[in-house]
Amino acid sequence: MSTIIKNNRLFQEIRADGGQRALLIILEARGFQVTDAVRERVTACTNMETLELWAARAVQAETLGEVFGEG
Repeated sequence: MSTIIKNNRLFQEIRADGGQRALLIILEARGFQVTDAVRERVTACTNMETLELWAARAVQAETLGEVFGEG
C-alpha cells in the first residue's frame, strides 16, 4: 500500500472521528439520551456525508428516530 493511500485513509479516519464526536456533542447538548447503542451506531459510521446529515438533523430533531431517519 502506498504512503499516499495510507495517509488518505488516516485522514478519512481522523475526519470521521471528528464528525462522530461533533454529533455526540450535539445530541448530548440537545438533551438526547446517548445510550451505548446510540454511541455505537454513531462511532461505527465512517461516512462523513451520513454523519453530517445526522448532525444537521440533530439540531432540530425532537427524537433520535428523526436524527437517524427513522421517524
